[in-house]
Amino acid sequence: MQSNNNTIHLKTPSRSERFVPTCPICGNKHWPKDPSCLGKKGAKAKAKAKVAAKGKTIAERLGPVNTNTYEAPRVEAKPVSQPFPPQVTNYTPTPAPTQSTIQHGGEQVINIKAESEKQALSFVQEVERIKKQADQVVAAASADAARQIEAERQARQIAEEDAKEQTQARIKAEQKLKQSLLELENLKHEARIADQLYNLKME
Repeated sequence: MQSNNNTIHLKTPSRSERFVPTCPICGNKHWPKDPSCLGKKGAKAKAKAKVAAKGKTIAERLGPVNTNTYEAPRVEAKPVSQPFPPQVTNYTPTPAPTQSTIQHGGEQVINIKAESEKQALSFVQEVERIKKQADQVVAAASADAARQIEAERQARQIAEEDAKEQTQARIKAEQKLKQSLLELENLKHEARIADQLYNLKME
């Protein structure tokens, strides 16, 4: 860019200085969809050719391999520390049960069964005894409660009857008192009338 007399001149870049992207497929610099690009198939073939050339170079460096003189690595077998399965030296077979042994075992089973039945019967009897005793206690408590309730009922009935009799006696006494007062008032009235009549006669 140059400036003369306040004039700006832009320098146009040449064809070789222009930006050209790198193709991710072939690795060359060109614009997308350029006919010169190898494409995906061409890039794949190119990569295979590079790998083959690299393998050929490595083979040439190593030299030829003689398959006749090749020996496989030897593997040494380690001895087993303990044989398997272990050998049994002292083995005494179990003798077969005799008739007496079987009979003795049967008697033991019968005795154990009889003892179990005896213990079960004793347990049932003890449970029945406890249940009977509990029933007796409940019955006694119920009888005591019933007697107490009956005594309270009778006492309440007697108290109510006494109160009723006292109320009736008080009513009768009040009635007698009123009757006596009324009779007294009548006597006083008659006495006043008799005095008045006597005074009139004396005049």
